[in-house]
Amino acid sequence: MISLQSRTIPQSTDCSFPIDLFNLKEFKSLVDEQVKSTGLASRFHPRLHSHSDFIMVKLYALLQQISVHVAAEGLNDHVSKFFEENYNLTAKEFSDNKRKRRFIPHQTEVDKYFRRFSEKEVQNLFGNINMALCRKIAKYYGTSQKWRFMVDNTEFPYYGETKTPYEQKTYKRHMGTKTIRLFQGHAVHCQNITLFSDFYLLQKGQCRWISIPNSTEWLKWNNYNFSYGLMDREFYRVQLIKKLKDKSIPIIMPSKKYAQVKKRIKNYLMKRGPLVSNYLFQQKSGAKPWRTSVKIHIVIVGHDDQPAWKIRDLFWKGKIGYDEAIHQLAAFFTTLKPWKNKRSWARWLTRTYKIRWNQETGFRSLNKIHEQFRYRYPVVQLAELYLRGIIHNGWQFFRNQLLKQGIHHQELTLFWYRMHKLEELESEMLDLGNISIKYLQKGKRRLYFGT
Repeated sequence: MISLQSRTIPQSTDCSFPIDLFNLKEFKSLVDEQVKSTGLASRFHPRLHSHSDFIMVKLYALLQQISVHVAAEGLNDHVSKFFEENYNLTAKEFSDNKRKRRFIPHQTEVDKYFRRFSEKEVQNLFGNINMALCRKIAKYYGTSQKWRFMVDNTEFPYYGETKTPYEQKTYKRHMGTKTIRLFQGHAVHCQNITLFSDFYLLQKGQCRWISIPNSTEWLKWNNYNFSYGLMDREFYRVQLIKKLKDKSIPIIMPSKKYAQVKKRIKNYLMKRGPLVSNYLFQQKSGAKPWRTSVKIHIVIVGHDDQPAWKIRDLFWKGKIGYDEAIHQLAAFFTTLKPWKNKRSWARWLTRTYKIRWNQETGFRSLNKIHEQFRYRYPVVQLAELYLRGIIHNGWQFFRNQLLKQGIHHQELTLFWYRMHKLEELESEMLDLGNISIKYLQKGKRRLYFGT
């Protein structure tokens, strides 16, 4: 997993589960509890397994970076061996004398189970499970801790037929295809830890910022207090800035070089305008005959960590031309209150906005969890993205705490394997103590074991 810090740190491709936050037995009980609030609980009643059994197979495959088939077979063999060694019981054979009763769902059953979800059910089930983990992390840092809110969209290549509104065309080429699915991730950041809170499927022609205000309200309800939001140019919408401003969430956003912005940059370069000035951001939305507007501040900055005033000095000394000076200057939109020292504030804004790259690299780290998976169904991909987010959040907390203890980041992988071996992970994931009680009950025994 990538270490999300402001400086470059080598990546580790190993994954971990948030054992320190809640164990796998607690995770399974949380799944079975949350699934009751979804429509899937009334549509699907597993005969021999619980809902968490299907999800744990997928989670185990992601943790060990193996296929779902290998994960299901490995876990089933582990349970079969457990009963044979401890109870001298073997799984019941079917009439063909080849197949045996399974304790863990087969890969095909796991895939069918995930295809039963609707998009809303995925948001409710996996979103609530992920938020339960994030709440524990927020409680650890304290309710007074200020978090930065970040949003980013990412493209995943798609190679199948375009059958749903989630398949879109892009000008980029992703590994031989220009057809992609677009996902939006919401994250919070503080103290060198970045947590994914929500994921959304984006449809073609759909407004991409519409879920952001509700997501911030949901995070506030879960004890996340925001200092500001870091937005990309992709969310250059006055309606979004206005809604967040009404919710007392300031934003920092790089401005596009439209005519009015270019005029402000030119005035500053020619010493006719200030470094920081008030700006009325207006846009026409939909079929409304009037424009939506919001009062913000525009701040002139330079590219490549160059202060805007140094670029202006170089221009007036004749060391760079006009076109080059204009090219090196840019602007930020923000609803934050300016400092008395405008130059220090402008430098702080540029350094602060770089934190948003934590989420850019965060999506890459989600893919590092399991690079081999391919997705035919968009809702299944959304569910697995949440599972990746859960693993990622647990790793972020685990890594953050060990770094505070003085353990170097390159030693984290060995430290993890010393803490949790494969056999221990399998035993905890399957909770064999309860399995032996559950499946040795009267009336269950004949379903699983031979007589």
